[in-house]
Amino acid sequence: MIGSKPPLWLIIVFKAITVHFKNQPIFPTMIRVHLRSHLLSFIGLTILLLVCPGHAQIKWPFKMAEREAGLAFSPGIYSSYASVFICMRQITPVLIYKEDEAELYTDLILESYKPTHLLAEVTVYPTASFSGWLKTKHFDFYSKFDLPYDLNFWSSVAGNYQEPWSLSLFTGQLVNFLTLTDGEELKVGASGAGGFVATTGWQEIFDGYILSARWWRCEWKIKGAGSDQTKAHSWDIKIGYRWYGLPQIANTFNLTFARQKTDKDCHSLNFRQNSCAEIELQIPPGETKKGFSRITCAYGKFWPFRKYLVGLKIGYSYEKRPQYRGLALGFTSVDRIMQSLIFQPMVEF
Repeated sequence: MIGSKPPLWLIIVFKAITVHFKNQPIFPTMIRVHLRSHLLSFIGLTILLLVCPGHAQIKWPFKMAEREAGLAFSPGIYSSYASVFICMRQITPVLIYKEDEAELYTDLILESYKPTHLLAEVTVYPTASFSGWLKTKHFDFYSKFDLPYDLNFWSSVAGNYQEPWSLSLFTGQLVNFLTLTDGEELKVGASGAGGFVATTGWQEIFDGYILSARWWRCEWKIKGAGSDQTKAHSWDIKIGYRWYGLPQIANTFNLTFARQKTDKDCHSLNFRQNSCAEIELQIPPGETKKGFSRITCAYGKFWPFRKYLVGLKIGYSYEKRPQYRGLALGFTSVDRIMQSLIFQPMVEF
């Protein structure tokens, strides 16, 4: 319904950001220029998305020493991952899939403290990696795509990722959520994971450049996804701590929330239907750095188009830290405030 109220979490985040930026106005000129530059991104990424569908997960189950195991691969132009898992204890809970997201997440949280699986994963962010490689290794070519007000087409395409790739090790629960079909038969409606994950890498992205740094991130997370012929639902919630491995950048506590729920048969304008949302907050624990060092908020809406879903994600990113100016100049000696808009087209097949 057009008059449906936005969810409580979005109202709280909006009020927090309003208070945080009450003395830091966002200039209309900057917004207009960002929208103009992101229009080029929209055209280019739409073409790429039509060629490369996002996150169609491929799975290969098998046995290892009479234990259940498997491989999974999910390609995408924003992020792609490959993983392998093994069941350490043959005690896998079966839960009931619920439309109420709060109840669904709570059920998974309660099971996440009983580890039964071990999973290793490698994740690559193709657009961010390519843009960072261009700016770091081929700056002259990269600068040919400069736009007014220090903007660049490739940086707009890259998204807001902090690393080009990562390796992670997860221990926790892998569970199946059952649902009833129209014929009153039980089937797996979604699968989820909950537990502890350690992530690392040897490269990071700052201000579009890729630089070498050994970083770590330790988090507790719940994550899952499910789909049928017309509906799909995914979620990713994490809380933890990040070590940047750089003396110029303060380590931070992290909170991440991302969810997406779609229905190809639904044409409602309801705020929650056929939508996705992302929130990322980072705050340094020390007294020398006060306030948020990183805020990212984004909301996307899908619309059914024939047998596909097309959509647009719009968001805002804020960072307060030393600025990186390339290998020759390094980081600035003082913190700088960097703001940008997120503008990404989306296609679901």
